[in-house]
Amino acid sequence: DGDGDGDGDGDGDGDLLEPLASFDLKIVYRAGKTGFEETKDYMPTPNAVIANRYQVQETLGTAAFSTALQCVDLASDPDDPHYVC
Repeated sequence: DGDGDGDGDGDGDGDLLEPLASFDLKIVYRAGKTGFEETKDYMPTPNAVIANRYQVQETLGTAAFSTALQCVDLASDPDDPHYVC
């Protein structure tokens, strides 16, 4: 329809092709730090909880500017846990 709203009717009223979701993530940081310091010494240990929601299971790997962690979402059903990376 060319109006960019994805609903095919040409009126631009904004129906999306799929619903969108979001989540709140509290950012914990040290005051006065920029993130560009020479060392970044925070390495979560197994069972550490991040953002009061994600429990660290293991470190999957590291790269120059990142660390990949396998975590379980504590908001998921304990009988069917949702793992996130």
